[in-house]
Amino acid sequence: MVNYKCITCNKNFDKKYNYDVHINRKFKCKAKEKNKKEDLDSIEEKLRKEFDDKLEAQQIENNNINKALTNIISEMKIEQKNLSRRLNTIEILITKNTNTTPDLVIEDLQNGGAIEGLQFENQLSKELKKYNMNVYFDKEITKKYGKICAVVDIVIKKDGNLVTLQCKREIKAGTLKDVNHFIRGSQIIEKKENIKPKLYWISKIAPNKAGLESLKNDNITIITDINSNNAINKCINEIKKDMNIKDKINLK
Repeated sequence: MVNYKCITCNKNFDKKYNYDVHINRKFKCKAKEKNKKEDLDSIEEKLRKEFDDKLEAQQIENNNINKALTNIISEMKIEQKNLSRRLNTIEILITKNTNTTPDLVIEDLQNGGAIEGLQFENQLSKELKKYNMNVYFDKEITKKYGKICAVVDIVIKKDGNLVTLQCKREIKAGTLKDVNHFIRGSQIIEKKENIKPKLYWISKIAPNKAGLESLKNDNITIITDINSNNAINKCINEIKKDMNIKDKINLK
């Protein structure tokens, strides 16, 4: 037997005539309330699930953003501390007219460029003076030999021996121009002192190829070490050999 079912109200008919009368009547049938409720519940559940999924995704994204912001803030605080430390060092250098003590060479300033360079030269010159040598540094060089010799960082004299030093403490290779300026400044000092100096190039990394070739041609002692204290110790040991120096003197 064929059954006929109204798709609106789900009513069944065993005769097509009765089904046609039902479908074609003037006042159309309506969907049962139960079916309506079931449909609404289904739609509501679907919408709720979509909302929950979006809310969870948004919470995950917010957590990731918060973590990223926390990391950025933490990095900024660390950088702020480093900057404050460097600014304090600059203030000390200005206040004391760059006459700092060896204890002021801070490991955190290994990448500090000019600031570390000043501290390095200060510490090296102070250590060299302990061996009863004439050590000229910074303004003493320009006053004694002229401003053109400012490219030479330290000059040492003892018993007819002369040493000139160039101290590069930035993490970058010295150029041919840097090397030639140093050599030229040393030549002017040589002429004024009438003593052929021994040249020292002290840096964190070796000069570039052209600069290195120029240094080799002039038989310059090259000392490269990223650690300032190591570089100072190597430099002092080499200079002691060149100048036949053994013991320190007692400084009061």
